[in-house]
Amino acid sequence: MTIQRTYNLPNCTLLIEGIGLGSSGVLSILTNFECRFQHTSKIITGGRELLDALVKSVGQYVQDLSIGDPVVTEVLPVRLEPIGPHIHRLSVDPNRDESNNPDRNLDLQPVEISLNVVQLFDLMEGIDRLCLDPQTLTDLQLVTDTSELVIQSRVKERLVPAAMGIAGFAIAASAMFFVPVPKPQPQPQPQSQTTQVQPKASPKPPEIKDADLIKELQADLKKQIDRAWIASPSFTKPVSYRVAVNAKGEIVGYKRTNPFLPAPEEDLEKELPLKKLLVVPTAPTTGGSSTKPQPTATFRVTFEPKGTFTIKQSQ
Repeated sequence: MTIQRTYNLPNCTLLIEGIGLGSSGVLSILTNFECRFQHTSKIITGGRELLDALVKSVGQYVQDLSIGDPVVTEVLPVRLEPIGPHIHRLSVDPNRDESNNPDRNLDLQPVEISLNVVQLFDLMEGIDRLCLDPQTLTDLQLVTDTSELVIQSRVKERLVPAAMGIAGFAIAASAMFFVPVPKPQPQPQPQSQTTQVQPKASPKPPEIKDADLIKELQADLKKQIDRAWIASPSFTKPVSYRVAVNAKGEIVGYKRTNPFLPAPEEDLEKELPLKKLLVVPTAPTTGGSSTKPQPTATFRVTFEPKGTFTIKQSQ
């Protein structure tokens, strides 16, 4: 039985065609898919291998973009890269993947599409809907682990999208979470002069550089979360945090990084263990203060709807 599924967003449409086995109505075998955008006549079309590559590359790229650190991300034959402030290039080159082009003498036409932030996130939302659809390709998974991806280069300039309305994704550590910026103090001035007093920013905490200590802190953080999290998630999408840990292994700060909120923030605070594990950074036992922040290591912690979690060192 031939089945079609369409996922329509304001700027992007995903059309999935395939075959259903039995009478369940589940589209189990993909025969073709199309990805169209409203602002261009170019079409991305192909089979299951190309769809898998698109899901992996877009998922990872958006995750990195959401923390203000986009990278050139490639899962052959799909490539995503930032090319300007809030502009991203999606490239599909079938000639670079022998599985999609077994005849190397055949020069297939590559597709390049420039996307702004809104168009990119519409594509991500369409992929989300597809991956979470219980009636379509149930084995298709959202990207939550970066180990399969080939990241070719890191972009030094942060390109944080204005459309997301988030003004500071990266956390440095404890002082930057909890210590308010001192208010400017008025200074007596002669009547003929006026001088603006600028507030002093909290000092940036030093980073822990010792590779062996970082590995120990990562393992200890995993044990802490494993003991504290009684996993029965109500959220349906992965949720990621950047977590700052001091040299004693104490959590001294954290911040959610993924742009798609899988549940209200207050509900996540209740379900996840980070708040109960948090140590107030100005407490005497932590060794940190507003004027002399303690050294920290930062990790990305991703909680999965199925009740598992992953921890990776955050750059």
